[in-house]
Amino acid sequence: MSAREMILGAVLMALIVYICSPLSGENYTQTVLVDPAGVLQVYPWIYYNSDQLERGHFPLWNHLTGLGQPHLANIQTALFYPLYWAWYAVGGESAYGWLMVFRLWLAAMLWFIFARKRTASFAGALVTGAAYGAGGYALWFSQLIDLNSQLLLSALMLAWTSLARMPFGNFCSRFQRS
Repeated sequence: MSAREMILGAVLMALIVYICSPLSGENYTQTVLVDPAGVLQVYPWIYYNSDQLERGHFPLWNHLTGLGQPHLANIQTALFYPLYWAWYAVGGESAYGWLMVFRLWLAAMLWFIFARKRTASFAGALVTGAAYGAGGYALWFSQLIDLNSQLLLSALMLAWTSLARMPFGNFCSRFQRS
C-alpha cells in the first residue's frame, strides 16, 4: 500500500467519520440522545482523573464511589490510556467529544489498513473501515473499556499474521542474547 493511498484513505475515512459523528455543536455530555450507558459510561472516571491531576493529586483513591474504592486499581478508570492524555492536557467538554471522534477515526483507519494489507481493493477497504468506525457497534460503545483493546484488533491481527509466517528459528533468534 502506497503512502498516497494511506493519505487518501485517511482523508476519506475522516470525512466518513465526520459525517456520521456527533459534531453538530451539541454538548453530548449534557444532551442525552440515546441510553448514555455505552457512550458516557467512563466520563466520570476521566473527569475525576483530570480534576485530580489539575489539583496536583495522583488519583489513587476515589472517595466519591460508594464509601471509597481504589481508583488506580480499577481498570475502567484508564488513567494511563494514551488517548485520554489530551483530555487531561486540554480538559473541557470539547476535548471529550473530539476524543470520541478520534477513537472512531482511528478504529476506521486501522481496519482500512488491515483490509488493504489483506488484498482488498481501495473501495473495499474504505467500506471496511467505514463500516467499523462509523458502524453501530463502534458508535454505541465508543467509550467502553472494551473498545480500547478492540481498537487495536486489526493491527494485532496483522502482527499475528506476520509472526505466523515467520520461520520459528527467526522468531526465536529475536529473543536470544548476543
